[in-house]
Amino acid sequence: MPIPDFHSFFLPVLRISDGGAIKPSEAVDIIADEFEITERERDELVPGGTITRVKDRVKWAVTYLVHAGLVERPRRGYFAITPLGKTVLLDPPERIDRKFLLQFEGFRDFQSRTGTRRPSRVKPT
Repeated sequence: MPIPDFHSFFLPVLRISDGGAIKPSEAVDIIADEFEITERERDELVPGGTITRVKDRVKWAVTYLVHAGLVERPRRGYFAITPLGKTVLLDPPERIDRKFLLQFEGFRDFQSRTGTRRPSRVKPT
């Protein structure tokens, strides 16, 4: 089974953050276990990179959720759920993706800012 796409990481990252501030590296292991990602897949690097694909997807998920206002970075190297994120978890969607996140103004602002950058910008893998 291939590693799920990066949108598939959004809801697990949000759920994990509900337990208190957590490091992305800790979330990587929890989510990899949840998705039953093999050791070989866990070691897979992004093309031309030095970061694993799973870690990259967790980091992108955190970034997107931060911009949507669903998680925050309470201190360096950690993320945690916000009150808005807790509200989403009261009746969680089946999947969180860009379309779902567009309902949040902060995410729309983020998308409009990143949409104006050069086409060579780094994109989620």
